[in-house]
Amino acid sequence: MRRLEGALVIMTLLVLLMSLVEEPVLPSLLVYLGVVILVALLVFIFGRSERN
Repeated sequence: MRRLEGALVIMTLLVLLMSLVEEPVLPSLLVYLGVVILVALLVFIFGRSERN
């Protein structure tokens, strides 16, 4: 599962970079927040299911 979390982090950084390059204003911040929340939820869910 560690590889999955690493892939999620890399995807988050790629999306963040792409959004910053395209729109270096407020929308990029909203995209960043949305992606961070999604990744946090995914990591939390996978972490819970892995322990159970």
